[in-house]
Amino acid sequence: MTIYSIYKNNHPVVSKQVVTVVDLGYLGIETDFPEQLSSLPYKKKRNQFLSDDEKEFNKIHSKKRIIVEHTIIRLKKYRIFADVFRNKLMRKYNKVSDIVAVLVNYRIMNQGL
Repeated sequence: MTIYSIYKNNHPVVSKQVVTVVDLGYLGIETDFPEQLSSLPYKKKRNQFLSDDEKEFNKIHSKKRIIVEHTIIRLKKYRIFADVFRNKLMRKYNKVSDIVAVLVNYRIMNQGL
């Protein structure tokens, strides 16, 4: 099975054991995708404060999330995800984006060398 055949309604299908770590921009994800495990930070309610446990959870959550954000920035550096794809061969966009993702993953995995 290729990665292109595991899409449903233009969204990738993720295994049910994978926890999706998202920020507060995805507040409706639990209602839109109830079968998918997701992790959202706690949001402060009006005129209330977060408990120490909630603050600690948010801190750990943001440490995980920053890794994702840095990876997205690395992908945008190649300008395939940041701008309009201007290649004449639009049908090759998936292959080009896969190659860019492989290059970024390779650089991340071999940073210590």
